[in-house]
Amino acid sequence: MPAPTDGLHLALVDLLPGAFSFGPLQVRRLHPSSSRIGSYRSRFQGRGMEFDEVRLYQAGDDVRLIDWLVTARTGRPYTKLFREEREQPNFLLLDCSPSMFFATQGQLKVRLAACLAAQLAWRALKNQDRVALWFAGARTYYEIAPKEHRQALLKTLGKFVEAYQQELQGLQEEGFISVDPSPLLKLLERFNRVQRPGHVVWLFSDFQQFGEDEWKLCRRLVRHCELRPVCLLDPLEQQMSWRGEILFQQDTMRLTLNWSESRNKEFQRQFKAWQQGLQEKFHQLNRSIYWMQTTDEGANFQTSISSTASL
Repeated sequence: MPAPTDGLHLALVDLLPGAFSFGPLQVRRLHPSSSRIGSYRSRFQGRGMEFDEVRLYQAGDDVRLIDWLVTARTGRPYTKLFREEREQPNFLLLDCSPSMFFATQGQLKVRLAACLAAQLAWRALKNQDRVALWFAGARTYYEIAPKEHRQALLKTLGKFVEAYQQELQGLQEEGFISVDPSPLLKLLERFNRVQRPGHVVWLFSDFQQFGEDEWKLCRRLVRHCELRPVCLLDPLEQQMSWRGEILFQQDTMRLTLNWSESRNKEFQRQFKAWQQGLQEKFHQLNRSIYWMQTTDEGANFQTSISSTASL
């Protein structure tokens, strides 16, 4: 797996298939209502592509599906059942809030989210499922209907790279700006208007702006869709490794903070309380949240997904 160049900048080549690798995902899927053909095996039984099982013939069964070999062997009529393959559209929602453009180690949270989302998108295409990438930042917003072609995904990823550079340049030139509503809220509000039963929704965010409004939208979303939240964290957000005086400076402003052991313990306590609270909120929705650090590699993502495969 190629290592990130500087953890800051992003190019289209970083989002191509295999640029950020991880093993097969093993998460249980919901059962979509779409009649489009895809690689997802649904529980809708009919004359599909893949044999499922045989059972005793029941009134109304198609006589063309009688299994004559089993019938002759048992002396009772048996019929074949098939499992149809149905498509499961994948939506990848990227929160590009200013807080996502942060890292002290590894790469920016939003950059890691983009690399993971891109590989999930390529995997969905390989499974013949349609995929859509939505993102919202302080300066950019983009959404497109799910597509099932390589060229469409490449175009979408190219637009994301442009938006990423625009957000990054804006932060460097103008600094952090307040956004109302927050990009995360904007994504969830818009998606709730267009969502359909059976959609798989990957939500990438640091959930720093996850309030009651966002929570209500998530509750509405999981009634029909399979929500898979991924939280991006930087090690500094979990604990401070420094002790003594810490100097903060922006332009001509300077701030000196005396960071003691007791202050550090309180910092860790508050982080764990926030993390547990967020975890409990998604647990109430019968969903697990996947934790990623800016220092993690794709294999860590695969492990965390597999370990919560009971979704």
